This record gives sequence, C-alpha cells and structure tokens, in this order.
Amino acid sequence: MPHDQPYLQAEKKIQQALRSGATSFELCSMNLTELPESIGQLTQLLFLDLRANRLTKIPELPGNLFQLRTLYLSHNELITLPESLGRLTQLTELDLSSNQLTTLPESLGQLTKLTKLNLSDNQLTILPESLGQLTKLTELNLSDNQLAILPESLGRLTQLTNLNLSFNKLTTLPESLGQLTQLQMLDLYDNKFTSLPESLRYLTQLQSLDMSSNQLTLLPDWFGQLSNLKKLFLVWNDIKSLSPQIKNLHKLEELVLGSGDYYYRHTYYSYKEPKYSSNHTGFRLRPSHANQLRELPNEIGNLSALRILSLGGNKLTDIPFSLAQLDDLEILLLNDNPLNPDLAEAHIKGLKAVKAYLRTKVAKHQEKRTLKVFLCHASQDKRIVHELYQKFVAEGWIDPWLDAKKLLPGQDWQTEIRNAVETADNVIIFLSNTSINKDGFVQKELRLAKDIALEKSEGSVFLIPLRLDNCEVPRSLQIYQWADYFGDEQEQTYSKLLESLKLRLEDIKHKKVYTK
Repeated sequence: MPHDQPYLQAEKKIQQALRSGATSFELCSMNLTELPESIGQLTQLLFLDLRANRLTKIPELPGNLFQLRTLYLSHNELITLPESLGRLTQLTELDLSSNQLTTLPESLGQLTKLTKLNLSDNQLTILPESLGQLTKLTELNLSDNQLAILPESLGRLTQLTNLNLSFNKLTTLPESLGQLTQLQMLDLYDNKFTSLPESLRYLTQLQSLDMSSNQLTLLPDWFGQLSNLKKLFLVWNDIKSLSPQIKNLHKLEELVLGSGDYYYRHTYYSYKEPKYSSNHTGFRLRPSHANQLRELPNEIGNLSALRILSLGGNKLTDIPFSLAQLDDLEILLLNDNPLNPDLAEAHIKGLKAVKAYLRTKVAKHQEKRTLKVFLCHASQDKRIVHELYQKFVAEGWIDPWLDAKKLLPGQDWQTEIRNAVETADNVIIFLSNTSINKDGFVQKELRLAKDIALEKSEGSVFLIPLRLDNCEVPRSLQIYQWADYFGDEQEQTYSKLLESLKLRLEDIKHKKVYTK
C-alpha cells in the first residue's frame, strides 16, 4: 500500500539519522498519521520529539529504543498507548499532553526512572494504580482531564515537588496525598471542591497553592500550618470568612481572594513546550463576584512578607487597620466591593492614599483601644472569677475573656480558647489549691500562655498569677510577680492590678500594636 508524502519524508529523515548515528531526533509538525516502523532501528537515540502531528497510535515498540531518555508525543490524536511503552525503561521525561487518551496502560508503572510526566489535556477518567511505582517523579501534570477520583497509590510519589490537577472534576483527594511532604507547588484550579481536603495539612513544604474556581466556603484553622506558603490563589469560590490562623503564613507574598478584569494564572510547570500553547491560554474571564468576604481578620496584618493582596469582587465595606503595618505591600486590589466612601475615595487615588487612610484608622483605634484580658481558671473557682469579670467589664476599658461568657454553642472550645490566649494583651492565671491540682489546668492553658509570653516584648507585663487562697505557686510561674486576691488584701490587690493593666494598655498604645 503506497504511503503519503509526510510518511515518506519521515522515512527519509529516519534513514539520514541512521547513517549519522544521531542521538537526538525530531519529526515535529509533519502532519503524520502513522510512524514508519523503521523508527525502531534508531537504537542510539536519547531524545525523540514527535510533537504536533496527527498520530492516532504509535507502533508496538520492540524495546530496541532502550537508551531513550526523553520522549515528546504531545499535540497528536493518540487514543491508546501500547503496553510495550513500558519497555522504555530508561525514560526520564515523557510528554503525552494534548491527545485524546481515555486510559493508560498498566505498563506505565515500569518506567521507574521517570522524573517528569505530562498527561495534561486528554480525556482521562481513571489512572492506573501502577502510577504509584513512578517513585522518582518530581513533576506530574494531570490538568485538563476528566478525573473525578485519584488512586491511593499517588501517595507513594514522595519525590514530587510539582503537581498539577487543575481543570478536572475532583471533589476530594486521597488521604495518601499527605505523604507528599516534598511538594512545593499544587494546582487544584477549576475542580469541584467544597472544602479543603484534610490531607493538605501535612504538605508543610508547599510554597504555591491554587484552589481558585472551586466551591470553597471557608479556610479551616489548620490551614495556618502551611507556613512555607508564598503564593495562595482562592479567587472564584464562595469563601465567607478567613480563620485568624492565617497569621501563621509568615512567608506569604501573594494572596488572591478577589478578581480584577482578568485573572492571570501563573505557570508553575516547566515542561519543554516553547512552540506549542495549551488549549487554556492562562487568562480566565469571570464575573466580578469572586468570594463572599464581608470582613477580614485583623490577624492578616501579621503577613509581613505580603506584596500582593487581591480582594476585588467581594462584599467588603472596610479593611483591617492592621494592613497599615505591611511595609512590603505593593498591590492592593479592592475593586467591585461596597467600600465605605472614605476608603473608596482612597482606593481610586492609589495605594499611598489607602495606607494614609489606614494610618488614620490606627490613630482613632488607639484612642479607644481596650485591653484584652484572658481569665485562665479552673471551673471550681468560677464564682470569684466571675465576680472579677464583672468588675473588669464595669471599668469600661478592659475587655475580659471568660469561657462561660464568650463561648457559643457549637464552637470548637479548644480552638476558641487558643485564639483568645493568642490575641490577649494579658493573661491572668487564677491559682488555688483546687486549680493547681486539677489535671490539665497548668499543663495546657498555662503552657500555651507561657509560650506566648516568650514572644512578647521584653519588660511588658503579660502573665499575672493571682492567688485565690494560700496555695503554693507552681515552680514554672515563680519567675513572675504574683498577687494575693483573698482575705484583707483583696481590694488593695484589685487596685494594684488595675494599675498594672493600665500600664500595659499605655505600653500597647505607645508601640502601636495593630493586630490586637
């Protein structure tokens, strides 16, 4: 049967490569519908590029291309792959993107030297368990497929640093994904997640995470554990609030919770495709609605490395004054929000005007600043602690935190107590013969308070032990000046306590502690 012109041209190039002993060979953009079987004779090849043809299949490979290290087959019309693909055991890079593959052969798992695998822009609905045998993979691109589930064996790819799962139909991730502790870049753009998969909490080396265009409603408290994040994209979800634990993302440089006229998706992956663009251009036009944020936690001001903050298309009327301390902030986008008139006017003028607006807010806030005081106590002492709580409230300038008064039904009390201690200006530790012998009292709340005390500026009063009877002060608290709040000294102690708290408030105002 006579062959067409592209086939004959390919055959001619193969013969030339055979004569020259070439180790690198390409048949790109030749309109090929089939490959000459003679290509299997190029046993010296290390690099083979067959991109941008019309190949629907590749011939059974006899295994004599055993030296091949790199194989590019992207932008063809491949429907299936031969099992003999698994014989190319020296492959380190394989690109099968932009084809029509619906399944992959189990023999793929035999390519155990692969470090880069690109399967993007196909029609894959399932992945073989043998994928987990590719334990040397560092980059895996599965974007633009029809995947609704991933195999647990994915968790064995512990050398992965880049994983692209964007443009699929995923609603969850396998628990084993938490084993990918070397992962630095994870793209989950345009899937069907309604919550952050729990397995993400273990990816502590993650630097870039894109979960835009999903159905998220909130960020859980454990999200603050991803302390190496530098880029976080969450636009086009339904997020209504941010956890105060976002403050722990100290390395975060880009936070995208809103949109502008367009959203530019950064290219994380370095597959060698300089000539061929994906079906997805990287620009996604979306309506102005980006999330449902009505307010931001003041703790966002702790993100000292933040350079870009995108909040367009939310429901914000104002922004936290704590943003005034972000000296590295270069871009702040607030478009398409119902901003109050003063902030809206400042936003039109630019970032410098917004920062001036925030400084004015800081000054006003400092004038009416109250002191947050956490009351750490055992339940057996609640009567006298409650009395002191009422006295503090009556002062007007003290905002005491007492679990019986502040905790609401259904709240995670451990999380709320941790947040209250972390945001407190002072912690008063009530000591009694009952409390110091109570299991967990000193060991938990007290240890947390002491840890936070170490972070406070030298010389500031933070921990105040207060004895309610003639108990022995625990050794761990003996470095702090304590007071006796019982017997004839009760009123005198209260006056001294107020004096100490007033000094603390003045210290805070003087130092402009924005984030409380």
